Amino acid sequence: MATLRVVSYAINGRGLGHLTRQLAILRQVRQICALLDVAVEAWVITSSEADTLARREGIPALKMPSKAMLRDAGIEPTRFLAIARGWVLNCVAGLAPDLLLVDTFPAGSFGELISVLEIVKRRVLVARRVRAEFAADPTYAALLPLFQDVITPDDRGTGPILLRSRHEFMERSAARAALGIPEEARAVYVSVGGGGDTAAPSTLPRLVSGLRGRGWHVVVGAGPLYDGPEVRGPGITWLCRYTPVELFAGLDAAVSAAGYNSFHELMHAGVPTVFLPQPRIADDQGERAQRAAAVGAALVATSVQQVPDLLEELWGTRVQAAA
Repeated sequence: MATLRVVSYAINGRGLGHLTRQLAILRQVRQICALLDVAVEAWVITSSEADTLARREGIPALKMPSKAMLRDAGIEPTRFLAIARGWVLNCVAGLAPDLLLVDTFPAGSFGELISVLEIVKRRVLVARRVRAEFAADPTYAALLPLFQDVITPDDRGTGPILLRSRHEFMERSAARAALGIPEEARAVYVSVGGGGDTAAPSTLPRLVSGLRGRGWHVVVGAGPLYDGPEVRGPGITWLCRYTPVELFAGLDAAVSAAGYNSFHELMHAGVPTVFLPQPRIADDQGERAQRAAAVGAALVATSVQQVPDLLEELWGTRVQAAA
């Protein structure tokens, strides 16, 4: 049996979007190769502090600290960059992949992939939508020809990259039972992304308390990187599930950041959402949220204070549509 050796490179700081996308792709690669009678040896190299997500998909992960983690630990940036560049090169060379899969940043986050690209036979870039000023950077554009294939996940021919599809969701009654949602309750999912954002420890508790006070049963998707205070009690489900999207059929609405994965999972599941976009270097969460609002699938908040009223507005629209 032929064997395909794939190494996926997923850079993350305080989130886990790149890692989640890469795992979704590797999951599909394994399924397709199984049909073709091709064995797959898949590895993930990542700086995400949520590297256990790879283990749960049965894919070994080689972990280096994220830049955010090194800053928090007080490590001198130039020392880390020198160590990380050598480590990445030796790691990829040792794995000797047939295919290198890179997400968003063709050179890595600090140029660590430039020397690596020369030693891999086949290179594929997942070029998701980035801010216009980032895409126009001459360094970014100059590196694109080094990849033989480019996957653009938002194009009509490709669609979004998702870790789970609708046929893998629980049906509504089973999902609500798993979440502990009373039959008559309005249930809202609340998330601020992977949980590593510096504002998460203050933003998430405010959202949970405010929405519970409005009579919502709040399902909290804190994310695996969240280390802030946990608001628990009646009317709150603190969700620890690795793939919460599997339970989205049990929800009535959501309040969420508009990161790539959260956005597409909620829209794929058809959950009416109030998006609270977060600032990012390359990812334009505001533009993504506005696209959903333009077709009536969501509302967009510019502050935490707006969220409860916008959620009630969204709920009222849904009730009227169902009447």
